Amino acid sequence: FFSIHPFFSQSTMDYYSQMNAQETATRTLANRLLSAALFLGVVGATLCMVDSSSQATQHFVAPPVQTQAARGYIPHAVKPKTKIVLNRGVEGLGKQGDVVEVAPGYYRNFLYPTGQADIATPAKLESIRKQQEAEEKAAEEAMAAARKAVTSLATIGKFVVKKEVGPDGQIFGSVSEQEVVDIIRRQMGLNVDKKDLILPEIKELGSFPAEIKLHPKVVGKFNVVVEKKK
Repeated sequence: FFSIHPFFSQSTMDYYSQMNAQETATRTLANRLLSAALFLGVVGATLCMVDSSSQATQHFVAPPVQTQAARGYIPHAVKPKTKIVLNRGVEGLGKQGDVVEVAPGYYRNFLYPTGQADIATPAKLESIRKQQEAEEKAAEEAMAAARKAVTSLATIGKFVVKKEVGPDGQIFGSVSEQEVVDIIRRQMGLNVDKKDLILPEIKELGSFPAEIKLHPKVVGKFNVVVEKKK
């Protein structure tokens, strides 16, 4: 263009070339500054976010846990109970003398009118305590007596029953529990019951083992000897 217009001199052409070069350099510098600014802005924003997150973590306080009362929950009232003493065994409650707690209405409307329980007053509890002590003492004495009787039965060893005998050598009838119990009472002075006696069927002469229950936990053993009555 410049070559076909002689109006433009060589100096003019040099001027415009310098201007173009400066403009290009200026644009390049501006682009670099803009890129740097954008980069610094991103880095600064990231650092701010990290710092904010750190501060939030340091100053975080867990919200308080709300209790049932704070949420307006009101628990059911505990129903009152009445402490009573059973005068006899009641299914589902206990045995005679037990101290239990029941609903007031159950005691007032059923247990008390039927005589099955009374209020557990201090006087009533003291009476029960003394009664239990007396029962325990009686049980211990009964056990001691039963063991003593076992020793006596073992010492005696046998009780003789006299029976008439027929021509075939068989006794008339049989030896009954009552006969054996009567002999024990006469010889030992021991009050025993025939229902506590374990006796085999005896219809002949000879010696036969027998047992008698003297206590729920004590059993005496001895022999019943059947002899011919003269």
